[in-house]
Amino acid sequence: MAVRNVSSISQFTMAGPVVKTPTDAEIEAPATSSGEASFPLKARTWILSHKRTAALVAALAVVGTVLGAVTVEHTLFTNKASQSATSISGVCYDSYDAANMEKHFGLIKQKFNGVRTYQTKLGNKNMAAAAGEAGLKIAAGAWLRNGNDWKGDVQAAIDAHKKYSNVLAIYVGNEDLMNGIKAGDIIGNIATAKGMVQSAGVNIQVGTVQTDGDFLANPEVVNACDTIGVNIYPFFGASEDSWKTPVKDLTARWNAITNKYGNKNPRLTETGWPSGGGNNGAHVSSYENAKSYFESYSNWARSSGGDASFYFMFHDNPGKGGFESQFGISDSNGVFKFNVAPAPAPAPAPTSPPTAPPTTPPTAPPTAP
Repeated sequence: MAVRNVSSISQFTMAGPVVKTPTDAEIEAPATSSGEASFPLKARTWILSHKRTAALVAALAVVGTVLGAVTVEHTLFTNKASQSATSISGVCYDSYDAANMEKHFGLIKQKFNGVRTYQTKLGNKNMAAAAGEAGLKIAAGAWLRNGNDWKGDVQAAIDAHKKYSNVLAIYVGNEDLMNGIKAGDIIGNIATAKGMVQSAGVNIQVGTVQTDGDFLANPEVVNACDTIGVNIYPFFGASEDSWKTPVKDLTARWNAITNKYGNKNPRLTETGWPSGGGNNGAHVSSYENAKSYFESYSNWARSSGGDASFYFMFHDNPGKGGFESQFGISDSNGVFKFNVAPAPAPAPAPTSPPTAPPTTPPTAPPTAP
């Protein structure tokens, strides 16, 4: 999850390495300051860890000049990357209940045409292949932390793509810059993954997923990528817009990325709002706010977010606790909390109307000299 030391990987019980996401209580040193009313409701206490603050400072150094220019929710776009309509509407998937992955992917397919994962190889399961069987495109993750076999993730994505041609990108890591992995190490891992893809003779873009602030502060990481995945959360934002009109904060921060890195095929890989579990200062987690933000995001993604965007996330994870357990658009059983309209079908390629056969103009009668 963005702007926190939390990914969406959790425990799984099948054979293979166990990747366990730390909770806020384990990783954060909270600081407090006063908060004000949130967009529909009142707030309680501002809670931002030093890690959130560090990421936000990097982002706001660039975004600050953009915020004043944002006057509408989702119609201000400044370059080709931000103007491109999202053709893949996706959702992030937490693998904590991977035994039901195939069922979950079937539910996801009813509403979306893409899925983003944080690992790709789960024991003897290939998540990219499962997505292919469900008819979903996938942004396949390669998890760098906790001793995970990230090269196995890359290979699983390659293997699935050979059969299903459904891998949009392989993203090496998720928010690792804010979790202590050095930029040079991430760059080296991206190069290794690119080499594996090239050796396999497949055409898959390779990149990494980081927060907007970390990308803006580390252009050398961006330069190593074919594509970048950007995590942006108004729920953890510092601007007034982030709690009053969150999609304005999303727009400003997305534009800051595309203005600088529009040639790197940026995609929005996480954004979301919790439906409960406590507030983040002026950012109130509630059913109403979660529904409102999802609807605003859905409209925004029609014309922004890159050629594929992914909402965080498919289902709640009760094991996390607090608001981070309730970012799902469905509950832990996969029952959608509110109406989630199915992803629109990609627009068909325009066809030219049939051309009428040319007609010979009437010949004027000859005139006598």
